Order: sequence, then C-alpha cells, then structure tokens
Amino acid sequence: MFLSARHRAMAALALFSIPVWVAPPPAAAEKAVDPLAWAPEDALFFMGTSDCTALAEAVKKTANYRAFTDPKLKSFYGPLAEAVEGWLTDLVEELGLDSVEELKVYPQGPAALIVTLAPPAEGQDEPDAHVVLAMDMGENTGQARELIARLTDTALDRGARKETEEVRGARIVTLRFPEPEEPAEEGPDSPEGSPAPGRDVEWELEDLELSYCLSRKMVLIGTSAEELARTLRCMRGRVKETLDRSAAGKLLARKCPEKAPLRLVFNLPKLIETAEQADAEAGKEMRAWGVDGLGPVVMALEPAPEPGIDARLEGFWQVSPDKGGVPAMLRMKNRPTIPPATVSADAVMYGMLSLDPRVLVKEVLESTSRSDPEQGQAARAGMKMPMPDGTTIDLQADLIDHLAGPLSVQLTLARPYDADHVGIRISLGHTSRQAMEKALGLPMIGPMFRKRDLMGTPVYEPVGSPFQGVSLTTTDTALATGSTSEIERLVRATGKAGPSLADDPAFQRLARMMPKQASGMLFVDSARLLDAQLAILESGGATAPPAFPFGASVSELIRYGLVAFYSGKTAADLEAARPYQGSLLVTLSTEAEGLAIRSAAVVGEGSR
Repeated sequence: MFLSARHRAMAALALFSIPVWVAPPPAAAEKAVDPLAWAPEDALFFMGTSDCTALAEAVKKTANYRAFTDPKLKSFYGPLAEAVEGWLTDLVEELGLDSVEELKVYPQGPAALIVTLAPPAEGQDEPDAHVVLAMDMGENTGQARELIARLTDTALDRGARKETEEVRGARIVTLRFPEPEEPAEEGPDSPEGSPAPGRDVEWELEDLELSYCLSRKMVLIGTSAEELARTLRCMRGRVKETLDRSAAGKLLARKCPEKAPLRLVFNLPKLIETAEQADAEAGKEMRAWGVDGLGPVVMALEPAPEPGIDARLEGFWQVSPDKGGVPAMLRMKNRPTIPPATVSADAVMYGMLSLDPRVLVKEVLESTSRSDPEQGQAARAGMKMPMPDGTTIDLQADLIDHLAGPLSVQLTLARPYDADHVGIRISLGHTSRQAMEKALGLPMIGPMFRKRDLMGTPVYEPVGSPFQGVSLTTTDTALATGSTSEIERLVRATGKAGPSLADDPAFQRLARMMPKQASGMLFVDSARLLDAQLAILESGGATAPPAFPFGASVSELIRYGLVAFYSGKTAADLEAARPYQGSLLVTLSTEAEGLAIRSAAVVGEGSR
C-alpha cells in the first residue's frame, strides 16, 4: 500500500539511524555529552546515547550480535542477511551511489533520535509527528558531508526543490520532492492503493520532504525544518525548556543509571494531551478512566554490562497513586519474586501478574459509571443473572469476590519430552476452594464441563472444545487450567515436597539481581528450551500431529510448535546455537511513584 509523504520521510530517516544504534564506529568520542538536553521538553519520544563507540562495542558483545555473525548459524540467519544485503543494494542504486560501503559513515560521539508532535496541518484531523536524528560525526565529519552532498545532487537530479534558511549561523537545507502529476492507475489485478507497475513503494520520492543541517561536527536530519531549528536552539542552550529539565527527564535521572549506554523516554502525558486537544469527547472518556493519571515511561539499557550478563534494563513508569480506573488497575499488589512450590522445576517459562479480579471489576464498573452513568448502572445490574428455576446468580458474590489473584502461566518441558511431559498451566488465585467448586456447578457454567475424579479431586474437562487434552481443577489456593497432563501432575503433586523453579540455579542467579517483591514477572530459560527442541527434533517431532490442528491435544500442539520453525534443520544446526542461550528474568514492581521495571539476561550456561 502507499505510504503517506510523512511516513515515507520518517522511514527514510530511520534508514540513516540504523548505523547509529547497531554499527561499530571506529573511534571514541572526545567527551561524553548528554543528548537529553538536545530535545525540547514536549518531545514525545527520545532515544539517545552519550557515546556511540561505547554503545556499539557493548552491542558487539551481546549474544544476539555474536549469533548473527557466527558462520555456524548461517542456516538460521543467512536468509535474513541476504535479504538485508539485497535491500541495501537496491537502496544504493536508488540513491545514486556506487556501493553499500559509501553508506558506512558512522557517528563518533553522542547521538539522539527525537520524535515530536505538531498541531494538525490544515485540512488534517491528526497531529503531525516529526522526527529529528542528531549525530556527532567526530573525525568522520568530512565523509558525512561528502555523502550528504552526493545524495543532495541525486535528489536535485530527480526533480527535488532545494530550500535553505539560516538559523543562528547554521544553514538548514530542505529537499522537497514534487507531488506526482497524476495518481497511479490501478490495473484489474492490482490491490487498491498499490503502486504502478515497476515502481518500488519503499523508495517513492514524490511528495517527500527532508531537511538537514551540518553544524561543526554535528549532522542533523529531520522531517521538519522547524523542528530541526528547534533542536539546534536546544543544543546551543537557547531553549531553557529542554527534556533533561522536564518531569520526564528528572524521572529518568532519579530512576535509571546515568551512565547507561542507551536511554529512552516516552512522554505519554504529551500523547494524552494531544489526543484530548484533537478530540474533546475522547479526552472526557480518558479522564473517566483515569488515563490522565499515567505519566512518562523512562528506560536505560546496558548491553553486556559485565561478563556473563548479556543485557540489563532498568525502567520506570510513573503512575498516579490517587487516580482510579487504569492507574488503579496497574498498581497491583507486590508478591514474593520467588515462585511458589507449585511451579515445577521443569518449567522453562513462568510468568506472573498480580492481577486481583476484585479490583479489576470494581475499577471497570466505576470507570464505566463515570463515563456513562446509564451504561454503568446496566453493567452493575448485569452482574445478577436470573435463572429459569427462579433463582438468581450473583456473579460478584458467587464468583468474583472469591478471586484474589495472582494470574500465572507456566510452560513445562520434562524428559522425554513426549506429549505426556510437555504441558502448559494457567492459574488464578482464589480465597475459597468451596466457592470455586460451587461456581463450577452453577447452571450457567456446569453444563460446559464433564466432571471426573482424580485422587479425590474433581477434574473438569470442557465439552465440545475444538482442542483435546484440556482440563481444569481447583486447589486450595488457585483455579488452574491447561493441558490435561499438566493438570493431572498438579493434582498428584499436591501436598508433596519436590524440586521447584525456586531451586533452579539459573533462576536464583537472576533473582539476586531483582527486587524481592514484584507485581509481575517473566522468566524464560532458553538453554533448557533448546535441550527440549533438540530432543523433539531428533525424535521426528517436526512433523505436524495427524489431527493437526483440531483434534490434536494441546500438549501435541505445543510440542510441534516448539520445533515447527526448525523444519529442515539438523541437530547440529541447533547445537551451534547453544553458546548463545541462557535465561531471562523481567520484573514489574509497584512503588510509591509508579511501576519499576527490571530485566536481566545471562548467557552461556548450557543447560541444567
């Protein structure tokens, strides 16, 4: 489909940003500069580094980068590398250059990608998003100027109009490509909005506008001359209201490591404010749901910060403690980061969200009432359901009031990795087993399940489900559903001591880096996952189950899904990836100001 001129400009600008974040620059910058001061305080998004050299060198140490450049993994990454090479070759031809090497001119100091929002243009309903990429080219300034001069000549040869303006001694050049004389005709077999034959939509230049500025060692490229000029004024200290002095910038300074190679700011309040200005009715709705109580999101990423640690992230989302609606739903209760004993030692993935259905339903009902009182009243009335026998089911009293969270999910892979040893389980905490079993027998729920007994525990199986091997049960603390093998394993293990995920060395190592309490978490052990994939692949598991997809059990579908991507790959291909496997732990914790985000990944642990 056709892209708008604004989107094509942003896509073209993104191309220039690729070497900033991923390519290895040849030399270090002279001194560290905080590019946060280059952005205006109302910037919607900021991503920046004080030292491109340090960032690139750190990225080169990460597992993903090393895997991508490992010749032994060519069977995995080769097709992608070839596609990128072909894409760049086409681009070089379109830009009038001689080779891809001419594009490899890297910054040698601080750099920033800044996104701002401007009021809607005349005749438009939505605000314009503008992007500015600012880079300190260091010793590569001369090469960068030569490259930009060549690209400018190519643009002029293609019919672009060149405009210049002076801003405090710096010249901003804007290239405007003319609008097409007439729209592309659609053939009978062409989808609506597709380009004319022979045209490559990615590189269409018509109706495109790009601006750039060369100031000392700095190169600035953007989709708006006005925003480029504003960035220049911020860089030269002519603007006091910069992002580093804003509430979002101060939050970043308080909550994230100052020396992290890569820092990000998402100014959510600016987006909310812009949406309210564009649509007053939508603004009213957002306030009813407390969306105006959501603050900025800030993050700091450290690739390969120390030996054995592949990446570390610290972030924070400011959320008002005084607002109901969405903020109240997000500010969930913290629970111990260590998983409960019911989480199997064979779990290769475990996730927990401290969701309390009682709070969720309360906030939904109250927010609905603030937004539309009549609709809110109807929603409350709908919680009580009359039955044909004259009785009434109160969903709030009979079910919701007994659900306390958390919500958790685990993927279990145990040797020999057959359908009886591969499973998934989803659990929701409750306060009364008796209430749960009573709810499962309600007239509106009971007919949906077939009940059987396992060691004195009721196990329920859905009637008429398109998937086989799904069961549900309730323990003293949780309502659990998932693959039948996993639910049966849970029932048989109840009250028995055994190894759990909390005893796993890989988990323990990561847990020591995290808060002891969290309202959400995700753990993934890719080393053990690789073990399972190898075993399944060697046993012929890459073949779809006979009754795929409907009629196959959930365990069979999971088992097949783990290796479906690797069809045609050998065990040796997967074994070559082992040095880049490890484990990941992400936590979300509720604090006084909002939600703290932590993440760490370790590599090279093999399997346990």
